Amino acid sequence: MLATLPDGDEVVYSDGVFGQVMDRPDAVDTIRSMWDRPLSEALPEGASLELTGNLGSEL
Repeated sequence: MLATLPDGDEVVYSDGVFGQVMDRPDAVDTIRSMWDRPLSEALPEGASLELTGNLGSEL
């Protein structure tokens, strides 16, 4: 999870066996790029709903 704190600093929370909060700029940038890549490939909400509706009717 990416978060911007009230003072403008950005942090990343990574969950695993032990949750970890990272505030290093390189870690924040890495996680942001990992998130932005699939997000840029996602369909708009309406198109996603149409696609899943079509797939559901085919089953």
